Amino acid sequence: MKDNRELFIRKEDITINAFNLSAQIFFSYASGYSCQSVRLVKAPPFAGVTAIDYKEDAEWIEHLLKGKYLGFFAELKKASKLQVMEAAEKLAKIIVAGTAAEAIY
Repeated sequence: MKDNRELFIRKEDITINAFNLSAQIFFSYASGYSCQSVRLVKAPPFAGVTAIDYKEDAEWIEHLLKGKYLGFFAELKKASKLQVMEAAEKLAKIIVAGTAAEAIY
């Protein structure tokens, strides 16, 4: 009986993770980006990875995600800073969409 419950939990965890990744992909396209690939790991900790093509925002998003040299943003012109803020907003929606999809599931 214990094995069946563990299998059920495992399938549910995988399903929840798939919801998360699907929402990220949906919001990526809705934001004007695209998804190059997605990988769903079917073993603990049931992680998943989406490779998103951030197009012209890729460099800015790399800095936002990895915390690379934050002085990079200070050196940008005002118009570019506004574009970075727009890219950051899109990125936040993509990340939160996955979490929200898990919560709704």
